[in-house]
Amino acid sequence: MARRFCSWASSTYSSAIGCQPLPTKVATVAVMTFAGDLNAQCIETLKGQRKADFDVQRSFAFLSYNMVVSGVFGHFYYNRLEMIFPQAIGGLRAVLAKLFVTQGVWVPFGWLPGYLFWTGSMQGRTFEQNVEKLRTDYHALLLGTWSTGGLVCIMMFRFIPIQHQVGFSALGHFVVTSMMSLMLSKERPVPFYKVRDVKCGQPVCDSIPDSANHIVSGPK
Repeated sequence: MARRFCSWASSTYSSAIGCQPLPTKVATVAVMTFAGDLNAQCIETLKGQRKADFDVQRSFAFLSYNMVVSGVFGHFYYNRLEMIFPQAIGGLRAVLAKLFVTQGVWVPFGWLPGYLFWTGSMQGRTFEQNVEKLRTDYHALLLGTWSTGGLVCIMMFRFIPIQHQVGFSALGHFVVTSMMSLMLSKERPVPFYKVRDVKCGQPVCDSIPDSANHIVSGPK
């Protein structure tokens, strides 16, 4: 029965990819991204880091970015990569070229900064807070993305047909979104302060928390 279901699911998905490739890819990315953030929020709840309430705003922030960038843009991006570095004649060199362009250029200078600013803004962070988040979390997020995305890209570019590459990369989104949701949801102290008053010759400072309810500002 399980084999019949898998065969039916595979046939249905392949048919959808053939008839409506872009909507099917966007839907696939949406499902895996939502599942990744839901998984992250469940982990946080079990660890006692949050109440057992689903954060719709946060989930929509991650979901909307991946649908637009990884789904819509990814559809054209992978097709263009295949045109420039055709796998049929490029072999391993084509795989390495695609890996370099994706993980060495696109992810660190386009996808990841865009992810931080898009999701941060949609959750209410100011531009200054997004800059600070980029400064403090960028390297850890990049290494985490490389640790999963690198292997996914190698397997995808080497073995997965072009029409299924967005769908295959969506599997990696489950892991990446879980990781990034957990990391980006953490509130950490911001290493600068605003002076509120001076008493007995000592400045009295208020820490500026990295949250959507505060506006980062310097001393007045």
